[in-house]
Amino acid sequence: MTKYVSVGKIINFHGIKGEAKVGYSKSQLEFLMSLDVVYLKDKDNYTPLNIISAKPHKNLLIMKFDGIDSINDIIPLKGELLFVDDEV
Repeated sequence: MTKYVSVGKIINFHGIKGEAKVGYSKSQLEFLMSLDVVYLKDKDNYTPLNIISAKPHKNLLIMKFDGIDSINDIIPLKGELLFVDDEV
């Protein structure tokens, strides 16, 4: 069974094109920027979010996800934790 570990949190949106401000532990920046996918948890299910881009911005990371193309798509994800497979 796959185990997941939290690596960040969607703090807010950034602009109107669906980008997310992601909070993370300071030591995780390089690791997060190297990822291609993160997961959202819904009860016992983990849904993949493919990462299109990730760039540092002040003390946060600005991430763009595949299929999240507007502010209306990202707002419902505000406050969600982001996970990775713990074998990554």
